[in-house]
Amino acid sequence: MYLRIFAPEEGSQRQQGGGNFPGSPIQSSATLWRPALCCIYNWLNETCPSIMIPGELPLWNPPATNRQLKADKGKYFRDLNAARHPIYPMEPAVQAVLQQSAEFDTKNLDIFACSKTLENLLQFIRGSDKCFRFIVSRVGNTIFLIRRENSPTELISDIRGYGHTFPEVYTTWGKSVAESESHQRIVTYKFGGLNFLVRFGSDGYIREKDIRTEPLKPDQSVDDLASILEGPPPRRISERFHIETGGRLVPQDNALASQVPTLVVAYHEYGVFNDIRIQDMKEPILQWERDNEGLLRKFVWLMNEITEYAKTSQTALEICYSVDGNLEVRRLPKEKFEALPAELQDRWITVGSGSEERTSDLGEREEDFNEEQSDNERLDDDSSSSKDYTACSAEDCGYCGHCTY
Repeated sequence: MYLRIFAPEEGSQRQQGGGNFPGSPIQSSATLWRPALCCIYNWLNETCPSIMIPGELPLWNPPATNRQLKADKGKYFRDLNAARHPIYPMEPAVQAVLQQSAEFDTKNLDIFACSKTLENLLQFIRGSDKCFRFIVSRVGNTIFLIRRENSPTELISDIRGYGHTFPEVYTTWGKSVAESESHQRIVTYKFGGLNFLVRFGSDGYIREKDIRTEPLKPDQSVDDLASILEGPPPRRISERFHIETGGRLVPQDNALASQVPTLVVAYHEYGVFNDIRIQDMKEPILQWERDNEGLLRKFVWLMNEITEYAKTSQTALEICYSVDGNLEVRRLPKEKFEALPAELQDRWITVGSGSEERTSDLGEREEDFNEEQSDNERLDDDSSSSKDYTACSAEDCGYCGHCTY
């Protein structure tokens, strides 16, 4: 059934009404989006879903002479993580966190998400007409946001341009990770009073004289990562999922990806890239935060609303943005969806239960927000419907509430 329907302008109305959003006003854009690296891994191109920890980014390695590239063609998954591991798309990320950070404080982690789900919510607030949906499922104190396309193996349609060919030609995988398909990074930050873990794919790194990569060593400890080999040895988790050990760590500041500060911008003429610029995006990102303070406040409010619904629901939820322009919160049938296999859920909860009552490391990396709010700042639930809308009515979806996906 529907639990809640949000309209894109709802956050704006509350802002005009003078009340603070749950999570309070943004106080400092300089510390708002300062992520810290938690863990990394590579997806391997193998039949059984397999990752390599820590893996390694492909190196920015442009050809000696520019040549005309072939336009993109072939098949590309819309969501590689779901395509590789459709039953539990977030399991590899969780396994990587627990293996690389054995003492990770799961008890004080509020949200574990992929960057695409957060991007979709921001686009909704900005009034985008692009439809999306994702699952919200609670494990212990953590709310998992799990992307959901029409099918785990849905392909990107109407492939054009050079978005895939360009990185394939201009970057190179190292010998130890030659069978890799993608590199995933998970960062932590605190935003709007909530502690986040966010997973995203990264495209490569730039090797410079003052940039060092760290070879994998049994006693290694780099920045905020625990020893890579501190956890269990490389093993077959089950017939459904494998973990291998290999690669080397590349510092976060040198990664090329969304939400990191280096960007390669390349312009081409009929596939010949003669104008390639490597841009430092630190200041533009800070300026974007300052220019979009209102947008970020709405995002904070919406994330707190979704989190509250998830923490009080007895079942998983589905967040759906459809063609009517509203964001719907739907309750899934009982025993319909689990974010992680049972044994991994227990492990995640046990790690959190073993943590001392203390300020989370995540919170120490960011400036705290004032989270005071009055009762009249919370939206009531009078928009909820008593009708049973468990079955999706979206004609272009066909989701009936009873499919295996």
